[in-house]
Amino acid sequence: MPLYGQQREKSIGGSVVSGRLTQKEDEVLHFIALGLRNEEIAEILTLSEETIKSRVRCILQALDALNRTHAVSLAWEKGIVTTQSISLTRRLFLRSRRKNVGR
Repeated sequence: MPLYGQQREKSIGGSVVSGRLTQKEDEVLHFIALGLRNEEIAEILTLSEETIKSRVRCILQALDALNRTHAVSLAWEKGIVTTQSISLTRRLFLRSRRKNVGR
């Protein structure tokens, strides 16, 4: 089981970003930073809402955050979320919305 709030070793199934978040958690955090709800994130990543909720809990624990807003604030301070990384995430989000419009 990973240690939250401390440096993590490389985990099975994904590399660790910034020593605390896995790539999958980092991806969810960036969508949270865009202001998306769990349901929207789940749709974009084609995962269940429960999976997203689980990742959000892990993010909050890993960053010692009180809530989603606090997690994003801490991520900005630590350089996990940057203007460039948000720009890339926003493009992914807009691309996914265009695909859904065609349905």
